[in-house]
Amino acid sequence: MEVPELKYVDFELKDGIGMITMNNPEKLNALTMEGAQSLTKILNACSDSPEVRVIVIRGAQGNFCGGGDVKGMKYKVDNNCCETRPGLRCNNDVILSIVNNAKPVIAWLEGAVAGGGLSIALACDFSYAQLASKFVFAFVNIGFIPDMGSSLMLTKKLNAKIRSINSITSKVPHLKRKPNDESNMFCNSGHLLLKLLCSSILYINRRIRL
Repeated sequence: MEVPELKYVDFELKDGIGMITMNNPEKLNALTMEGAQSLTKILNACSDSPEVRVIVIRGAQGNFCGGGDVKGMKYKVDNNCCETRPGLRCNNDVILSIVNNAKPVIAWLEGAVAGGGLSIALACDFSYAQLASKFVFAFVNIGFIPDMGSSLMLTKKLNAKIRSINSITSKVPHLKRKPNDESNMFCNSGHLLLKLLCSSILYINRRIRL
């Protein structure tokens, strides 16, 4: 397999497993434009390669991805650069390269899983997370809508899991939900969905006032 030139991303192929590592640990593996472009290139290369049977995405040094490169965003603002579309397109290309990939894509989650990093995890076919992992969409706290398709993907995946649990508990009469069982782990996800909805309403109201 021919590996393209990558920045902030490492790649290793072993026994049919394509291991993609986001490697920008000083910024918690935050998504820069160069990093997003590299992710898209290597994901597409893995999709096309017969040598790759499955893809695993992880982050370097104990964190999956801290979201967007906030320092890079501030630098643009300080230098009167308000063009955000190229960066958004690069990030969206990462999601599309996962969703449309010919190979199953697994997210190996640990540490910080924030913003765009959580969007990447939602786009993957499977996600395996350490118990100590921290998940957050920070945009919702300031009334912004998370990008990279996360609102749609979170809703679809949460609804599918709830339907799965409901189908099991409804078909087995003696199976009852306990306060700490898996069926209640989605309270936090439901709370996040509510925050996303409120964020959307707040954003729309701001646009109307403008």
